[in-house]
Amino acid sequence: MMRRKPRPSYPRRDSRTDSHPVIRLRLWLETEEGVMLGLGRLLLLEAIRDEGSLKRAAERLGMSYRAAWGKLKTTEEALEQPLLEKTSGGRGFTLTPFAADLVTRFRTLYNEVEQKAASSAPDVLPFKAHRYGDDASSG
Repeated sequence: MMRRKPRPSYPRRDSRTDSHPVIRLRLWLETEEGVMLGLGRLLLLEAIRDEGSLKRAAERLGMSYRAAWGKLKTTEEALEQPLLEKTSGGRGFTLTPFAADLVTRFRTLYNEVEQKAASSAPDVLPFKAHRYGDDASSG
C-alpha cells in the first residue's frame, strides 16, 4: 500500500485580522513531454544564479540534486539550449546568457499575469482579494 504525503498544514485564517483571500497562480509552459518551464524551475534557476551552485540551489529549495538536474535537463532538451555553464574554476555553475534572459522574461511574465489577476479580482469577485506578498490592508 502506497503512503500518501501528508497534506501541508496552513495557518488558520482569523477573520478579524485577515479578511481578504490571497490570489495565488500556477503558470507554466509545457510540451507533449511535460513541463518545460514554470515557477519551480524559475526559482531553481534564480537559486543557481544566486548560489553559484546547483547543489546549494537544490538544498535551498528542498529538493535533491538529482531531481534538480533532471528538471534542468528536461528544460534544456525542450528549449534546445543549454541553461548552465561551469564556472571558470569548475566547482559551480552560472546561468548561460540565454538562461539569464529567460529568467528575467519569465519572471516579468509571471508578475504581470499575477498583477492582472489581482487587479481584475474586484471586478469579478464579490469580495476583495490581494496579491500574494502584498499587505492585506492595501488590498
